[in-house]
Amino acid sequence: MSKKTVLMIAPLFPPNAAAGAHRTDRFVRYLRDFGWEVIVITKTVPLAAETQFSVPGEMRIPGLEHLEIIRIDDDRQGHTPGAAPRLAAESQLPSDSQPRSVPRESKVVAMGKSLLRPIWQFIEQTPDLERGWSRKAAGAAIERCRQGGVDVVYSTGPPHSVHLAVRHVAQKMGLPFVADFRDPWARNSWIRKRNPIGRRLTPWLERMVVRSATKVIANNAGSLASFVAAYPALAKSGRFVTITNGFDPEIEVAGHVVARRDATPITAVHAGSLYVQRDPRPLIEAIAQLAKSGTNIEFHHIGSYDAAFDPVKIAGEVGCEASVRWLGELSHGETLSRLSRADLLVVIQPNAPFQIPGKVFEMLLFDQPIVAVCDSAPTEEVIRQAGGTTAASNDIDGIAQALQSAVAMRGSAELTTQRQAARLRYNGRELTKLLASVLDESIKAGG
Repeated sequence: MSKKTVLMIAPLFPPNAAAGAHRTDRFVRYLRDFGWEVIVITKTVPLAAETQFSVPGEMRIPGLEHLEIIRIDDDRQGHTPGAAPRLAAESQLPSDSQPRSVPRESKVVAMGKSLLRPIWQFIEQTPDLERGWSRKAAGAAIERCRQGGVDVVYSTGPPHSVHLAVRHVAQKMGLPFVADFRDPWARNSWIRKRNPIGRRLTPWLERMVVRSATKVIANNAGSLASFVAAYPALAKSGRFVTITNGFDPEIEVAGHVVARRDATPITAVHAGSLYVQRDPRPLIEAIAQLAKSGTNIEFHHIGSYDAAFDPVKIAGEVGCEASVRWLGELSHGETLSRLSRADLLVVIQPNAPFQIPGKVFEMLLFDQPIVAVCDSAPTEEVIRQAGGTTAASNDIDGIAQALQSAVAMRGSAELTTQRQAARLRYNGRELTKLLASVLDESIKAGG
């Protein structure tokens, strides 16, 4: 079998262990089994990030030590992800602790800041905060393509500026272009309120990418349906395909234990950031409700959280502070180990109709029931297939019932059968085989 080569631009890539890195990591490690070599253009990872998110050897790429990786410095390293740039005059504004009588010049500054912020955000954040890095990555990709040996170019987003960068590379070099959407772009219900001017351009920018791409990959059926509805003419040509997320079949988790039906207290572990709309309050209120009826569940959160979503603070407010713990921000390996020792595995994903959290698929490595607090039909489908329960994100009684049902499900023969079937369906190596087929088809279709 002759080897072909795909050049990927993927800002999130090992040793960075952010959620968006794992899908690309799996694809890269298994593509060679299906006749594809890979060149990855990614970010230079700051030392602090490697220390925080990676354990030595944990994110290595077995069998692909020869992988060609081009790392591009990020001029924004040290900038807090998602934080909007601040105007210089902002620091001069009075704080809430200062007198309410604001001098006229400060009111003028405040008004000017309010008027200029949307313009500043448009310049700095359209299509997103990674636009500068994506432009540099495109330049590096063109330089590498000119050296020869590249058959297809591939983008993975978010950040969606990467899709535009790879589109430019494909047009410049006359190569097929595959765009992999890990999350929605133009129809993303989680878009923050910043950059109101730039957000108006999002549908147009997405349309540019979709019309230029040889193949567009959605990561679940709901997202695929959204693309088909938005671009019916292109859908008829077979441009859109689905490759779901999955789990890495080679991962071995230290401390993996079999779920116990008699565990006390019952531990429910959530791994991931609590931000934007991922509010743990309804779940914590449901846990407090169950405690009053004699069902004791401890909620353990792994990962960062916005100030408004502090799980320990919320627990104090609803009267169940002894039932909630924050375990900090752990490495990928430590997180998997914690999940393996839990009694219940928790997913929180409100108001995201086209998204399935990647962590759901890693949970398939374990034997415990999964409880999904979500408003996502695709997520609910995976949970039902894999063995678990679901409830709407704002339904406290429903969440309490889902928790109770999951507790009763632990260690059951039905759960074991469901989980084994799900592991076959979402095996990362087999899903990479689908990607190899998409890359092959993109060559046949031409650039």
